[in-house]
Order: sequence, then structure tokens, then C-alpha cells
Amino acid sequence: MSISNLDNLFTHKIHVRIDDMIYGHHLCHSKFINLIHNTRALFLKKHNLSEANCFGYGLIMLNLNIDYINQCFFDDMLEISLNIDKIEKAKFLLTYSVFNRTSNKLAANATTLMGFMDIEKGKLKRVPVEFLNLINNISNNN
Repeated sequence: MSISNLDNLFTHKIHVRIDDMIYGHHLCHSKFINLIHNTRALFLKKHNLSEANCFGYGLIMLNLNIDYINQCFFDDMLEISLNIDKIEKAKFLLTYSVFNRTSNKLAANATTLMGFMDIEKGKLKRVPVEFLNLINNISNNN
């Protein structure tokens, strides 16, 4: 299933904190991972879900890719947009855009391939119908 009419699933804004900095005086590359993880967690929380329980299943990250484009600095205001690019049997691809509102530059693009897992059995499971309904409801309201 491809989601083409969904412009933006969720957006989160955050300032770069001093403890996000690296010795080169810019945002540490590994902190980008924390930023997108936090955005994903906040999206789930907004819908009373979590990575431990998303419609009865756990969510696991199967792949992560980040393209670093521009540096960010202490106290820059970042806007992280989350979207779903595609949904397949037991997996879905989340895309993230990290835009630096302070410099008006794109800071990074990222993707995470997520899977629904029956934690007790250790097996991937089909994307729950309730999750598909949630995404469809969001896209219909945008």
C-alpha cells in the first residue's frame, strides 16, 4: 500500500540542546537518531500507542538511514516532520525531514523501516487493520 496523498503525518519542534553538541560545536550525528526516535514516540503517544504496544504488537526498527545535509547549532529550532511512505505486509517505511527553522535550511532526511512484531513469539505480524485505519483517518483529515 502506497500513501501518496498524505503530506504530513506528524510534526514536532525542538531546540538543539547544549548536550546535543559535539566537539565540533554542531549537532552530533547520533543525536539526529534521538530526534527522530523522539518524534516517532510522540506521534505514537498522541494516539495512545507506544513502540511496546501498537495495537497489540511491538514495533521494531528493521533499518535506519540518515542523509545529513546541513549542520545545526546550539539553540537552533528544528522542525521534524514524520510521514509514511509505504506500507507492506508486516512493515512500513517512515520518512523524516529535519528542517532547521533558524537557518531556514534542510538539516537531514531520514527513513526507518519499522515492523510489527509479536514479541512473545518473536515473529513479524501483518500490519494491524487498526493501524491502517488510523493512517487513513489522518490522511482524510489533512
